[in-house]
Amino acid sequence: MDAILQSAVEDVAHEVAIYHLTDADDADPLQALAAAAVAMRAGSVADAPLLDTMLALDALGRTAEADAYQNRVLGNHADAEVEEDLPAATYEVLLSRSRRLSSVS
Repeated sequence: MDAILQSAVEDVAHEVAIYHLTDADDADPLQALAAAAVAMRAGSVADAPLLDTMLALDALGRTAEADAYQNRVLGNHADAEVEEDLPAATYEVLLSRSRRLSSVS
C-alpha cells in the first residue's frame, strides 16, 4: 500500500478510535477496536493503533490483552532505556493508563 494512503488510513482510524473511547452517548469501544484493526491491516507499525487497541481492550475490561498491546508498544522502542525515553504522546498515554490502573486496584 502506498505510504500516503497507509498514513491516511491510520489517521482516520485513530480519529474514529478516539471518538469511540470518549464519553459520547454513542461511543463504543468495540468500534475503536475495529478502527485500530483497520489501521494495523493497512500495515501501520506506528504506536497509535497499538495504543488505541490497548485502550479499547481496557474499556472492555480485557486488561491482560491490553497489557500485551502495551508490551508491543514498548517493543517498538527497544532502544528506550526508560519509559521517559518514549515519544511524548506514547509516554503520556502509558502514564495515564498506569495511573488509571493503579487507582482501580
